[in-house]
Amino acid sequence: MIGLVISANMPASDKAPSRAPKTRLDFVITGCWGDPIEEAVVRVVQQKREARIKYPEAQSIEVAPGRLRIIVEAEDYETYSEVIEVGSQAKAIMRCLVALPSVYGGPHISVTGTVAGEVISEELEPDEPWWVRLVGIFSDFNSMALVDKSGSFSFQAVRPGSYYVMLFSNGKLKVAGEVSLSDSWNRISIQRDSVSARRREE
Repeated sequence: MIGLVISANMPASDKAPSRAPKTRLDFVITGCWGDPIEEAVVRVVQQKREARIKYPEAQSIEVAPGRLRIIVEAEDYETYSEVIEVGSQAKAIMRCLVALPSVYGGPHISVTGTVAGEVISEELEPDEPWWVRLVGIFSDFNSMALVDKSGSFSFQAVRPGSYYVMLFSNGKLKVAGEVSLSDSWNRISIQRDSVSARRREE
């Protein structure tokens, strides 16, 4: 009984503080064509608070579940910035960085853009549902687009880099292949036995 009274009358400051729930973000960062990133700074901004790590020495950050901004900065690469929503489960963040034109000696590459494509196949039946899945090889981009009756499809907010393209019909994989996408190679062509990326039509 004495113990119960003492416990009930303890000052609030003496009680153990409640620990807010945390979510772990695990980062994998490369160049968009698979080149290794020797050093990068990863910043996570959430409700005016910022946590940061130096990658790859550290690869995880603990944050509160909710909406946050991820910023990745590395020398010779475009700064990456994105707002995401995280829940209570640990989440893998696989992102790729686009090299600056001054490094690779080419034209400036848009960080994101629309990628269109077409299916050229005698097997393309209008009454069957056809769709294309585009998966990033060095990022966690994963999106699906329906193929219309003319054989056309498109994807939004695609970053330059290497991708795996898969054509499905009625749940069955028909054709698959790897493509490299940039400003100059932003139209995907799928034929019966091959997948390729060709220069856009002016």
